[in-house]
Amino acid sequence: MRPDRLDPAPLVAVSRLGVRGLARVLEVNPAVLCRPISAWQADRWAVRMGWLPHEVWDDDWWGCTGGYEPEEPASPAELAELVAELIRFGHRAAAAGRQDEAARWYERAMFVDIDADAEGIDITGLSPA
Repeated sequence: MRPDRLDPAPLVAVSRLGVRGLARVLEVNPAVLCRPISAWQADRWAVRMGWLPHEVWDDDWWGCTGGYEPEEPASPAELAELVAELIRFGHRAAAAGRQDEAARWYERAMFVDIDADAEGIDITGLSPA
């Protein structure tokens, strides 16, 4: 594997959705998750699933990011949309009887809200686009 690529298997494992389920959530072809992915993809997709990339890939993450710069910070509207999406994931998990998974999604939504507050970003009352 190239040093600037990551195996998507850890992301599939932490998502607990399987390749096809994760591909549906990320809106990509399942074949994409069967071959090495770029640092950009790893960053976007891990964050979209509520994880930090280094939580998913551990030391491999730090070794593959040479020259990669994360994108600009999210706007308040984007943060509000992320919180709403995480809550929707929690509702789906709860409806399927997966209470532990639902609690993790709700907790991640709460942390995004708390982090936004700590940065002085008010997302209260913003409706997702």
